[in-house]
Amino acid sequence: MREPVEPVKPGEEVKSSLTWPANDSEAIRPGARVEATDGLFGIVRERRVGEGPEHAYLGVETDEGVIYVPERLVRETSGETIFLSLPRADTRAQSSAHRIPVRSSADELPHESGSSRLR
Repeated sequence: MREPVEPVKPGEEVKSSLTWPANDSEAIRPGARVEATDGLFGIVRERRVGEGPEHAYLGVETDEGVIYVPERLVRETSGETIFLSLPRADTRAQSSAHRIPVRSSADELPHESGSSRLR
């Protein structure tokens, strides 16, 4: 827990507020380190908004190539480091390798383009 700006007596409510940059892409820049809960995940190469089924994706360069991580997995940004809310394996499981997933219809689950689907 972070310390309040003004001293607070025990039992008093603490008032706080969060502020975000006017343009949230200012907080996430290419070259930033991406840390999963269990260690380094990779380096941000790009940020894409408005593509695929999620609001935004981070193109993260890893040892396995570029992985597109849904931005909803970002827990916190601090300086040039982005902290994810999951371990590396779970982040990979919720991300897409090499390209952003697509969805043919609103009720369909996201999948990688060109992949076959069982019906």
